[in-house]
Amino acid sequence: MTITSSTFAAGPAQIDSRVWITETHVDSVAGPLLFAYLAANTTNAAAVMAARVPQINAQLADAEFEALLGAG
Repeated sequence: MTITSSTFAAGPAQIDSRVWITETHVDSVAGPLLFAYLAANTTNAAAVMAARVPQINAQLADAEFEALLGAG
């Protein structure tokens, strides 16, 4: 399993100018994985999202490996 697509949306600015960022990552099996965080308005959300994809892929691979071990 790997991430097949990723998108993000930024919410309206809060009183302190931070924004809620919601990332949606879709894999080939389990469906959407959501991540939300409050970030500075100057945060490069696309870079944060792109950096998260390899981490998610590694976690999915670990989970798939563990499932295969348990099925044996």
